[in-house]
Parts: sequence; structure tokens; C-alpha cells
Amino acid sequence: MENKCETNFKTLEESLQKGLRETCWKNIMKKEM
Repeated sequence: MENKCETNFKTLEESLQKGLRETCWKNIMKKEM
């Protein structure tokens, strides 16, 4: 599992398809906050 979740729609979409939605959102939330 790669941790390449950035605030990038393309990266987010790819991660969503790979089933890393929760991990991505957690990382994005931390960056947004």
C-alpha cells in the first residue's frame, strides 16, 4: 500500500479506485487542518 495521497483530484480518484479512500481522506484532512 503506497501512501501517495495528495490534495490532487487525479491521485485521489486513483486511490479511491484502489480502496484507499479512508487513508486518503485522513491524510487530506490533516493537510487541510
